[in-house]
Amino acid sequence: MTQTLYVGNLPAEADQEALHLVFGQHGTLTNVTMKGSYAFVAFEEAVDAEKALNSLNGADMLGSVLVVQPSHQQRATGMRKTALGKVEVSCIPPHISWSELQGTLSTAGNILHSELTEGGEKLGRTYCFVFETVQQAELAVLQFHEAEFQDIKLKVKFVEEMRPSTPPSLHSMSPIQQNGRIAAGVGAGAHRSRSVHTEFPLRILVPSDMVGAIIGREGNTIRMLTQKTKARVDVHRKENPGALEKAVTILGTEDSCSSACYEILKIMQDELIATTGYYENGLDRIHPLPSVPLKVLAHDDLVGRLIGKGGYSLKKVATETNTRVNISKQSELTPWNMERTVTIAGMIENCSRAEREISRRLRQFYEDDMAKLVHQAMPVLSAKGNAPVRGGSHSPTSMVAIKQLSLCFCSFMLDFV
Repeated sequence: MTQTLYVGNLPAEADQEALHLVFGQHGTLTNVTMKGSYAFVAFEEAVDAEKALNSLNGADMLGSVLVVQPSHQQRATGMRKTALGKVEVSCIPPHISWSELQGTLSTAGNILHSELTEGGEKLGRTYCFVFETVQQAELAVLQFHEAEFQDIKLKVKFVEEMRPSTPPSLHSMSPIQQNGRIAAGVGAGAHRSRSVHTEFPLRILVPSDMVGAIIGREGNTIRMLTQKTKARVDVHRKENPGALEKAVTILGTEDSCSSACYEILKIMQDELIATTGYYENGLDRIHPLPSVPLKVLAHDDLVGRLIGKGGYSLKKVATETNTRVNISKQSELTPWNMERTVTIAGMIENCSRAEREISRRLRQFYEDDMAKLVHQAMPVLSAKGNAPVRGGSHSPTSMVAIKQLSLCFCSFMLDFV
């Protein structure tokens, strides 16, 4: 049965294509009718309309806070109001990522929203997940409470039954979730807040046999690492079973990411020393110290500028840091993996210096690209009357740019968790 939503407080730049892009993420649309500053969006299925209502009411679209409600006709006939179920998962150590946890819990049902509610390092993190129905939430508790997950036992409990009338605001979400909302085409106006863009991830590859040393007994090593550097470190050890290398995602400020990367290099070097017998009777057996190549992952869209004309830029970094830097071939890319590997070899102190410079440049390229896309997405306003100089209120130009921006966020952020 078709369900229609009222969408109010639309920005002047919004048009039918924009609404199709934003609301179409949640289900099949049968009709979109524009009425100036508001519109009516009809969904083929009631459940999809509910998802859009819970996800988009109060969301930021091109600087305007959307008002999404059932249409008057739908309210009169009674739009389905299935209660939502909320569960809490507690005592999660830092080395377990939000995405891994959500992926596991989603086998019990459709998760509409999730958030980090507590982030204490001693007792672990606490996450809340809102399921589409109470039954799904109860099933999640039944399936996963006291279940083995990686190296811990999950603690899952049912929290409350919720009515789907008050959706979470963007401000209540983690940075990753905020970027996910923007990637879905919502909140493009949030570029005014730099906080959304500052956590550019540092991604590295580590040998699979080093993962245990990085995490440490009961997660102690990675916990100390995060406390020392103030960075979030996620080791994707469950991905690509049997692979020789595992990806590590580091989130935080520019300095905290590089500091965490250096600490990981030291951990791996110490592990090599311990396993190869570097010392004998307190004396050096091997000189120099065992080499620990640093492998940084970079999106292919940024690598060309990193290399520079004739390879000059990359050679300059290698010369100034006394390292050797190589980049994997473009021919090795696949449609589902657009990251290339930047391998840095040398003393770990020099590798760390090279990584800082390479990461600084990648971050700058990324921010430059985002700024250009945002500029394309937002019409330039004239000095008088806020009239659009280009694009117009029904021009698809701005929404094409928003779609490009969405794809960039998907590539750079959502695939990193």
